[in-house]
Amino acid sequence: MKIKSILFAFSSLLALSANAADIVFDPTNFAKNTLTATESIKQTAIQAQQLAQQAQDLALQTRNLRQIDSGFITNAIARGILPAEAAGAATGAEVAAAAAGVYASYAKTIDEMKSLYATYDQMNKVFMDLQRLENATGRPLTKLLEADAKAAAAGRATASSELSRLQQSLGQLQFHQRRADALVQALPAAGGTVELLQIVGAQNHLMSDQMSQLIQTSVSSAQAAQEAAWQRNGDRERTDTIERSARDHNKKTWGFAE
Repeated sequence: MKIKSILFAFSSLLALSANAADIVFDPTNFAKNTLTATESIKQTAIQAQQLAQQAQDLALQTRNLRQIDSGFITNAIARGILPAEAAGAATGAEVAAAAAGVYASYAKTIDEMKSLYATYDQMNKVFMDLQRLENATGRPLTKLLEADAKAAAAGRATASSELSRLQQSLGQLQFHQRRADALVQALPAAGGTVELLQIVGAQNHLMSDQMSQLIQTSVSSAQAAQEAAWQRNGDRERTDTIERSARDHNKKTWGFAE
């Protein structure tokens, strides 16, 4: 496993505080980090697939064997292909069943990695769209998201809401986090995939924190602007009411409106 290379790829992210309150959101860095994470998840999926293939090969090798060499089993356990329980297996069929069980866990991991990669790819597309809008309009990313938030608050549906797309991605990231936590418990600790999943989990937490902050900042700003607009409208209405009352009073009392 090339764990160190993946850790290095995440070093710029993991150097930040895991506490969301301490994170200062930088849209440009977030977009770059999303690209880095996408490529890293792709490599992790490849490694998980290789481990799954090893487990599948072992299952095929042991399927028709009546007796398994203990050294072969010990080596497979050390490599994380078989769970430790396989050491007590007496027959090839039992070892094959153990191998099949591990392979099923790896297969689920592969599916999860592919789905996570698709989520990161979706996030990246949103940021590419936002960058194009930034270049075309000259407005910063947060302002574009604020516009989406204002439109949603006013009940106006936009043709393509980047804010809602990011909110959907955030929900998917949180789902992946729960899935990864469950998969860690199902995989052999010596297989290397657990460590990879834990790195991905740290990445997910950081990305979720950043995205949550971006969405909250945009929505809060939009709400503040909306409330300010309502306040201005309310003040204007009160002023208009006072002026109308004054005109009516003057007209009744003095015979003129002004």
